[in-house]
Amino acid sequence: MFRGNMNALLEAFVQGYLDRRGKFGECLREGFPSCDAGAVKRGTSDEGIMFAVVKTGGKQYRVAKDDVIRVEKLTAEPGEKVALSDVLMIDDGGTKTVGAPLIEGAAVEAEVVDQMRADKIIVFKKKRRQNYRRKNGHRQHLTVLKITDIKASGAKKAAAKKATAKKASAKKKEEAAGEAAAE
Repeated sequence: MFRGNMNALLEAFVQGYLDRRGKFGECLREGFPSCDAGAVKRGTSDEGIMFAVVKTGGKQYRVAKDDVIRVEKLTAEPGEKVALSDVLMIDDGGTKTVGAPLIEGAAVEAEVVDQMRADKIIVFKKKRRQNYRRKNGHRQHLTVLKITDIKASGAKKAAAKKATAKKASAKKKEEAAGEAAAE
């Protein structure tokens, strides 16, 4: 039986865990021997790598280039490209940009790897002494994404191109109207 400060015991446990694993969640690193095939994989080092925090399906995900993540189902076929435009934060190797609540013009591009279903969970309801028992199963539909690119201001450029295209078409219409009036 441990006779001492409970915080010291907890710190010793955490330190022992860190000594064995390096960091919390180390098994999620690509190439780590204990990483199973179904785990979410991340790059080997987080220092100096650009990452973003995106929101999709009511959840937030911290992603970097070449990460593979599982998100709530998106309507896209495997192999298609999707853009996640709800970007909450971007860290470009030291420069942090935080949105209020979103970063305008930022986007994370990803490729759909697979459409899958999560493991089954059992929902069991019971009211004691009432002969009331209900058992239901549920499997959540998921989309597996591979992050291909993080753009800090990619959507702004596209919006600017649309605006210039509108101006050019407006000028053409004015010229056509001017020529028609001259005739």
